[in-house]
Amino acid sequence: MSDSANNTETKPLAHMASGWLNKLLGSLVQLVVVLAVVMVVLLDYVDTRIEAQAIEAPIKVKIVDLFALSEELAQRGYGPEQMGSYVEMAARILTSNGYIIIDKKSVVAAPEGAYFKAPPIEDLEKVLAQLPAPE
Repeated sequence: MSDSANNTETKPLAHMASGWLNKLLGSLVQLVVVLAVVMVVLLDYVDTRIEAQAIEAPIKVKIVDLFALSEELAQRGYGPEQMGSYVEMAARILTSNGYIIIDKKSVVAAPEGAYFKAPPIEDLEKVLAQLPAPE
């Protein structure tokens, strides 16, 4: 009789524990669903804000390989002083047009169009002559 008495005593306890676990599990599932929805909405909001910032303020960048540029200018017959003037003119033109200039050593990857192509110094001088004088 004691076995059957124990069975009747444990059944209500097991039933109560089972109900409690089901409620807890149900609440956890609801919490996970709510958190998932909140994360989707939050990530969409953050993504939209990042895109909006990119549209509001596009960044213009030109990448300069200073080593290759100095070699190219040397092949054109430029001396050290002319090379310095060339780099100063190119930098002034690019920055006045809103470009950020980055040395190639600092770049991991970029599209081909982001790299500075060295025009003849005469072309730089023509463009520079059209810019307002530096303050």
